[in-house]
Amino acid sequence: MTIAGVVLIVALGVFTYVRRVGSQKDQLAARELVTVRSTMASGNQQLAKSDLQKFVQRFGGTASGDVARLMLGQTQLEDRAQS
Repeated sequence: MTIAGVVLIVALGVFTYVRRVGSQKDQLAARELVTVRSTMASGNQQLAKSDLQKFVQRFGGTASGDVARLMLGQTQLEDRAQS
């Protein structure tokens, strides 16, 4: 019974830690996405694409990463339309 109690406490601790770290990553991604959007708004498409690619690599598993992936796809479509 004691071993099971210790295992349960450790499992709860790990679960809480993982959940908190994931939440912090989501918050950081949301804040950094604002910076990437301002780069896009500046009109510098090459820099925006580069920033979006880096952002997707870093935050790909977050909701903001999904938004950045869509934004990157949009810039790529615009490039093809202009070619």
